Amino acid sequence: MGRHRRSHSGESVTLWTARLCAYRREGGTETLAEHVEEWWRTYARPNLAVRTLGVYASEWDLHVEPYLGHMRLRDIDVRVVQSWLADLAEAGVGLPTRKRTLALLSGVLQRAVEWQRIPSNQARLAKLPPVRRQREVPSMPPRVVEAIRAQLGARDAALVSVLAYAGPRPSEALARRWRDVGKSTLLMHATKRTSRRLRSTPLLAPLRADLTEWRLASGRPGEDALVFPRRDGKQWTDGDLRNWRNRVYKPAARAAGLTGAVTTLRPAPRDHLALAARRPQPGRSRRVGR
Repeated sequence: MGRHRRSHSGESVTLWTARLCAYRREGGTETLAEHVEEWWRTYARPNLAVRTLGVYASEWDLHVEPYLGHMRLRDIDVRVVQSWLADLAEAGVGLPTRKRTLALLSGVLQRAVEWQRIPSNQARLAKLPPVRRQREVPSMPPRVVEAIRAQLGARDAALVSVLAYAGPRPSEALARRWRDVGKSTLLMHATKRTSRRLRSTPLLAPLRADLTEWRLASGRPGEDALVFPRRDGKQWTDGDLRNWRNRVYKPAARAAGLTGAVTTLRPAPRDHLALAARRPQPGRSRRVGR
């Protein structure tokens, strides 16, 4: 008694209802295509990366504009969005693409909410099933990893060991400093692509030996030095990693007998790691250089 009911936005129901009625009378009369022209000019182009703009332009041209571009913003409710997603599925558009396209539409409509064109973002209420991996990602047993390492210099062989036998993302491995290398664990810190702030992974004896060999070969750098620096001592960029993958790792993988598209190093499963812990030291001389 005596209390004002509140809407989900925190306003009183009376005020929220009045605002909604005003929107329905006056707002959202422009079409989605017209709104996207303004969104692209005032929001997307100044704030998004060139690569993202290219992806969004393709998604809009192929999957959004032909279906929804003619509709008024005020008429795009959750039923319309769900029906549109069903149409995309019937047209053979894969689930990952539908998820990206829905995210694009949601972002566009969110700007319309912030610009007071519509009262709510109905795309946020639409549902899609989770994306599930369709097949197992092939992993590499130690014999294949060792065959690849045999083609490489000390630095690159040690990097392959870390990726295969410790299982970090490349960005995590390349950010490691010697202080992160313990006697039995390899410490991982958070990166932009990981959610956990700090974790550790077991440091197998052969991997520890590989890192020790690389540290000696690189002149016994201090604890604060990067384990895998560039020639100038700085951390690798994304471009450096792509170049390494294409110019160093993939040729070594092919020389080791891998063919076709199976040239991406994947962490081995636990049973392979157990085998790796008993890896015999190969009777060969390491290539000189990095």
